[in-house]
Amino acid sequence: MSITDQLRELEACLKAIHQKCQRLEQENRTLHAAKHTLHTQYDVIVKKNEAAKAKVTQLISQLTQTEVEHE
Repeated sequence: MSITDQLRELEACLKAIHQKCQRLEQENRTLHAAKHTLHTQYDVIVKKNEAAKAKVTQLISQLTQTEVEHE
């Protein structure tokens, strides 16, 4: 194999590596964006869950108070 052939083969390998790096960088950006979205959604769900817990606690307290008043 001549030097020219070896250089062409090396160039093809480098191009393939470069393309793979570009695809991985894009995938990484996409995954980071998805991660951010999931964290945001998680935060919203946690806040809703905390509000629901507070409401249930309040309702239980009201029911307990009503029971005490009717005894």
